[in-house]
Amino acid sequence: MKARVILNFSSKGCLKEFIGFLKILAENNNLKRLLIHQAPYGFEKPSNRLLKQCLNRFIKDNVISQLKKCLSKLDEFSIGCVPELSPCLVDELLESLNPSVKILGLASLKRSSSKFTFDPTHLLRFQKLQVLHIELCQLSGKLLDVLNEIEPLKKIIIHSSKMNDNEYNDFVQDAVETFKNDVTIVIRFK
Repeated sequence: MKARVILNFSSKGCLKEFIGFLKILAENNNLKRLLIHQAPYGFEKPSNRLLKQCLNRFIKDNVISQLKKCLSKLDEFSIGCVPELSPCLVDELLESLNPSVKILGLASLKRSSSKFTFDPTHLLRFQKLQVLHIELCQLSGKLLDVLNEIEPLKKIIIHSSKMNDNEYNDFVQDAVETFKNDVTIVIRFK
């Protein structure tokens, strides 16, 4: 079973509805693919610091806890709205994800690049990973080294709102020098 969710977190009511949906998905043993993306018009967190903190706490305590119940059985997981949900929880989500996942999407679908970070060593758990979607700003020598250790990796899809010639040349040179496997690298511009 595949579930594709396009979210609009414009109100607490929408979040509660999503939490209910995640509870249903968590009980479904046939769920193998879960793709979560933001609505095209995005998600604006409140500018007030206290409201922002409350929203982050609500997301961590409710949305993420329900989402983690679904992760252990998935073969494919994409969360194109990670930065909007909670950028600091990427490591926590990766730790909960099925180690047999084959397709992993960690790139935001919005036009600008997202600035979330995660520990690339978490990807070493995924020894069946074949396709990885990632933001250009997440690329590093450490990430490339980790990805080189994942034997079945066939494709890296890099999402970027823009890429200058130096970034492109540096990345291609690093990738060619790093990968011992036959890995296809695709660059998608948003």
